[in-house]
Amino acid sequence: MNAVAKVALGGLGLGAVGVSARVIPALVDNKKGSLTNRADCAAEKIKNDTSATLKLAVPAGVVAGVAAAKPGLLSKVGMTAAKYLGKGAKALGKLFKNPGNALTKGISKVLTAIQKNPVKYGKIGLAAAAVLYALNTITKHAYDDGKIEQKYNDTGAIENATKNLVLNA
Repeated sequence: MNAVAKVALGGLGLGAVGVSARVIPALVDNKKGSLTNRADCAAEKIKNDTSATLKLAVPAGVVAGVAAAKPGLLSKVGMTAAKYLGKGAKALGKLFKNPGNALTKGISKVLTAIQKNPVKYGKIGLAAAAVLYALNTITKHAYDDGKIEQKYNDTGAIENATKNLVLNA
């Protein structure tokens, strides 16, 4: 496993240490109320971690497997992406033929650079897409983790507030 995969998996909390580091605090947090509520919180955290890890690991594993089995295939995919990127840049370049302001001049320069070397920018585009996918997955994981934490803290607060309530029947 390469260093990036180790960081991604470790950051999401998988492995014996990662899972226990995520589960034990949920089980001993008195803000979450009853033990049942704490166990439910821990289970949801494990489910969230597993889902995010699979969303990162499966595509990475597929790409690594394809790269190992057929090294030329990734180059073909990169070349195809570059070809279409070059065509897109050429089409967009026509829109910015006569740049009038600084923004359109900057766009025109970028599009010209892509047209001159679409292979380089195709590979950069594929790498950027992979990085953005990973960042999106990690961000969604963190957001969902916060929602889980808040849900079970709120439930625990309600349990603690109503635990000594006596109702007259």
